[in-house]
Amino acid sequence: MSLRRSQVTKLRRYKMRTDTRKELAIRKGEYYPKLNKLIEELGEWNINQSDLSREWNIPTTTIHRWTKQIVDQMDAIDLTEVGRNIKSGFLHNIKVCQRLILSEDKATRVAGIRTFNDTADHLNRFMENFGYKEKVAEKIENLGAPINIQINNPNDEYPNVEEDENNTVPPS
Repeated sequence: MSLRRSQVTKLRRYKMRTDTRKELAIRKGEYYPKLNKLIEELGEWNINQSDLSREWNIPTTTIHRWTKQIVDQMDAIDLTEVGRNIKSGFLHNIKVCQRLILSEDKATRVAGIRTFNDTADHLNRFMENFGYKEKVAEKIENLGAPINIQINNPNDEYPNVEEDENNTVPPS
């Protein structure tokens, strides 16, 4: 019995496919748990599937399919609980900074002010990134109207760190 050339080609392709499937099944046992751990630690969107494909010598489509399977098996995250935790973390930081600002030690006050400003900046960026607040313009244009800027309010209860001549502010 002689086979035509097209039949031989089909048989070779079939053999290659079955060999590839066996190979992938063996690799899945090795790399699937690693991918699962990466997704748990870094998150689904922080994994470069192309790099993993090259590094593990597995097709990108296979890694994409594995990622989808892993994500589908994961429990859903309660976003309200996560939001409450983030909010309480920011509020706690702000309260600690306010206590530091009212401290007697100048270096502690300065550190409290800087930390307060950093916390406010992080909260602002967080809210902008997730759409809870509109992004602030990076540049302010003056359209000819007078601008009044009040640096220090004499009626505020916070100490004025910049008034003292002996004030040494550590570099940020």
